[in-house]
Amino acid sequence: MYRHLSASTVRHENIHMAQAADCRGWILFYLRYLWYWLRYGYRRNPFEREAYENERNADYLKNSPSQNWRNYMT
Repeated sequence: MYRHLSASTVRHENIHMAQAADCRGWILFYLRYLWYWLRYGYRRNPFEREAYENERNADYLKNSPSQNWRNYMT
């Protein structure tokens, strides 16, 4: 059965795509993602924090600076 994704879910995943581009590709993104996931857990991972906090902002990717996920590090 096919389900439609909500606009906020699509934006959330698009933020991850932009993060991967900032990390110079998916391999480095996944390595960093894994490191932060092991260190902080899922919800405190800076990649997830940025995506969750901005998934409802339709203009976020147009206005956010490159590597903005670094501002979400705890």
